[in-house]
Amino acid sequence: MRVLVIEDHPADVALLQEAFNQSGIAVSMDAVPDGAEALAYIRQHAMPGEAPHLILLNLNVPGFDGFEVLEHLKTHPLWRLMPVIVFAASEEPADIQRAYDLQANAYAVKPSTPEELTMFVRHLCTYWCHTVTLPRALASV
Repeated sequence: MRVLVIEDHPADVALLQEAFNQSGIAVSMDAVPDGAEALAYIRQHAMPGEAPHLILLNLNVPGFDGFEVLEHLKTHPLWRLMPVIVFAASEEPADIQRAYDLQANAYAVKPSTPEELTMFVRHLCTYWCHTVTLPRALASV
């Protein structure tokens, strides 16, 4: 499974990488620190076998913020199929509503401990790798 993490805090990226490692699930994780780099990454890797299977998106990233990235992804004819999980510190109802209005596949508040983060990652991977059936078009993106 290939995961793209859009996160501007290196410590959070390192914690996520460690959580993926601890989860015992084979994951290839790439990280970009801002919205413009996220869109460039997706443009560059939008080929079969290279596109991310899942995107974890922080809302507060420089350049294009998370909402703008989400809007770009969900209005693109091919990219809109990529599952995007907003993964943010904000519990503000307005942020949650806006993310879903922009067609986020899910909204998750960042866990507060490494153990909770590892459990979150394990559930996330189990759900998106083994439970959900994605459209065929995603495999050919």
